[in-house]
Amino acid sequence: MPKKFSPIEEPETKVRRRRRTVAADDAPKSTAKKSARTKKVETPKPDYSNREKIYALDIGTRSVIGIVAVKEDDDTLTIIATQRKEHKTRAMLDGQIHDVPKVAAIIRDVTDALEQEVGKLQSAAVAAAGRELFTVTADASIEPSGSITDDEERNLEFAAVQNAAQHSLDPTSYYCVGFSTIKYELDGVRLKSLVGQRGKVASSTVIATFLPKQVIDSIQSALKAVNLEMHALTLEPIAAINVLILPSMRHLNLVLVDIGAGTSDVAITKNGSIIAYGMVPVAGDEITDSISQNFLLDFNVAEQIKRDASLGKDVEFDNILGDHYALKPEDLISVIGESVANLAHSIAETVLELNGGEIPQAVMLVGGGSLTPGLQTFVADAIKMPKNRVAVRNPDVVEGITSIPKELRMPDAVTPLGILKIASLESLHFMPVFVNGVEHNLFHFRNLTVSDALLAAGLNLKKFNGKPGLGMMITIDGVKKTFKGTMGSLCSLTGSYGYA
Repeated sequence: MPKKFSPIEEPETKVRRRRRTVAADDAPKSTAKKSARTKKVETPKPDYSNREKIYALDIGTRSVIGIVAVKEDDDTLTIIATQRKEHKTRAMLDGQIHDVPKVAAIIRDVTDALEQEVGKLQSAAVAAAGRELFTVTADASIEPSGSITDDEERNLEFAAVQNAAQHSLDPTSYYCVGFSTIKYELDGVRLKSLVGQRGKVASSTVIATFLPKQVIDSIQSALKAVNLEMHALTLEPIAAINVLILPSMRHLNLVLVDIGAGTSDVAITKNGSIIAYGMVPVAGDEITDSISQNFLLDFNVAEQIKRDASLGKDVEFDNILGDHYALKPEDLISVIGESVANLAHSIAETVLELNGGEIPQAVMLVGGGSLTPGLQTFVADAIKMPKNRVAVRNPDVVEGITSIPKELRMPDAVTPLGILKIASLESLHFMPVFVNGVEHNLFHFRNLTVSDALLAAGLNLKKFNGKPGLGMMITIDGVKKTFKGTMGSLCSLTGSYGYA
């Protein structure tokens, strides 16, 4: 028989069922509302298409790093995109391009990736390096007629750079790739700046740096292959020192060493200015080559092993003969120790030479090679200074740049960030000119003349003054005839004015 419910039980059961039904019906609605509340609203990305963009390109021996930024109203820089690509082959050696098409291909990959984020890029600022670096100290002076302006101070610096180029090197073989002002003087008194000052004689002393033309020409060729113009040029240690050693720190005797794959660049400060630049012809590739030679490895495999060991990782690999190795970082350090010591000795030797034989107050190591296992200790021992005075530095905060992306807070990002800073200021700009159909590049730091273009082309101006022709005496039918020579004529210059 069916169970009978009392009049009291039945309503309670119905209520309970009704509650369960209501609870079941409400559950999805509650979940739906909760989902609506937790749904994230994506913030639209800023539109930089109509903003002027600054493109800094660090073309290194091992990799190419590109950074794009925009300048804000307060003159600070905001980084809007960055890309990094490694060379697939050893297309660059010792900081110099050896295979232009292959380097251009990597530059194209970096630029294409950046353009997808920020739009078309027309030009790039770059830094140069190379073993054949020359530094020249020179000065220039003027007799100001009144209060000295910013432009007059700047022109005075450029005049000193020009004196360095004209009196020390063959302008047809070397380019100036950067300079730093050592001091200003007004009537024999040393000043931090000449702007706003009055006096009889104002002078500026600079240290200018020069590299062979083929180093710069190869960079330009790689840029032109991807339709980029060279916006500005500087030297790698000049770029790096502008990131980590600000003018307010330069009263200290500090050394910055940018250890790349091909070269180790040195910059030294003292008494409020940069006093020396130098180039050490050994760097990280020597350590990689040591690993490659010891274990019979492909160069790129050896490079990865070096990086893993620098991060404290155990490494396993097979060499070209199929032999298997499993090593701890300390095992690898014992193998490359001699090479690391040689690198540290070369750096120490150059530092002490440039610093007048004195031990500096501190040494900062940057660049990818600065992460070489044990290098920090070896450098301190080679210079004979306390180990805590030699440090590997990251660009966590850079004056003038609002924020640094995480991927750029690494020692090898110091130089590209420095290129970016320098590109935002007035710096050395190229002006292409053509002489007899051949392109030459002039630094556009003053009003240029035709003579500047002819000198850059290696043409001797004296040869353009026509010489008087020789007289002639001939005999015709027994009669002597004399023909006088005529005056020489000047050469003619034809062409058009404008930027290429």
